[in-house]
Amino acid sequence: MDRTPAATRRPFRVGLVLLAWAAVFAGLWLAREVLLLGFLGVLIAVVFSFPVDWLSRWMPRGMAVLLVLVLLGGMLTALGFLAAPTLKRRKVSEERGSRVGRDRLARPRRRRKRWPR
Repeated sequence: MDRTPAATRRPFRVGLVLLAWAAVFAGLWLAREVLLLGFLGVLIAVVFSFPVDWLSRWMPRGMAVLLVLVLLGGMLTALGFLAAPTLKRRKVSEERGSRVGRDRLARPRRRRKRWPR
């Protein structure tokens, strides 16, 4: 087996390449929140570009962006107003149910105290 400088360099180079790829993947894993935020930002920009382009035919682009954002905010606010009564009823019913459940759990404890030992 020949131990020339080229023969000993190759495994070392492969090890360095593998170590570099491991470092890249570790860095990507540590930056996953930032990368996800960037991806979502690009996704939202692409989705909003269609209505902005359509509205920019009749008004300045900045005005179209503001109009799309105001409409989106209005739709989210309306959705909140529509969902609020249902969520409130659900919360109240869960609170009542949890009180009933606590009473059911408390009764056997009282009975156990009365049992003769």
